[in-house]
Amino acid sequence: MCPSCGVGARGPARPRRDATVRFCLPCSAVSSVLVARACPALARARSRPRRRDPSSWVVLGVDVPAEVQSYWSAVRAAGEGVVAPPPPRPPDVTLRSRAGVASTGRAHHREGRVHISHGECVHEFREVLLHELVHIARGRPPRQVHGPVFKRILCDAAHRLWGVRVDPQRSRYGTDRAIVDALRGKTPV
Repeated sequence: MCPSCGVGARGPARPRRDATVRFCLPCSAVSSVLVARACPALARARSRPRRRDPSSWVVLGVDVPAEVQSYWSAVRAAGEGVVAPPPPRPPDVTLRSRAGVASTGRAHHREGRVHISHGECVHEFREVLLHELVHIARGRPPRQVHGPVFKRILCDAAHRLWGVRVDPQRSRYGTDRAIVDALRGKTPV
């Protein structure tokens, strides 16, 4: 729909940037500048909220906002004196469900955001969430993303949260596996 004359034109749902359907040609000829049309349906769709309210997220029986807040406090305390203090507010967390597979995560340092794809195991979900929050708190290290400092903070935070004692000298993801096993009630080796 043209903002000047109100005339619309039918076109594809996602027209190319240079498609003539995006512009009102009669108004453009009069003003000597391309006049872009607006799509009222697209504006309505963008104005609707896309996701549920994050304060009501419950995944695998876990109240995610409350867990993020408590994990962030534990991570900040575990990293005190080891790394530069992270921001007081926890990062934003986005979630995606992946049935039948293990939980995975990704920390986006620049955006201050964590993305978790959770499987069906609550213990893996909790550990992956803690793991990614440690990445955000640790900052972007020059090398050794999962180095000794990272593992030390992860193990200390796990101990503060769940009373789990794990040796940080394990292999790259061995520390994570030991924390999950300890949460399941198995004795870490």
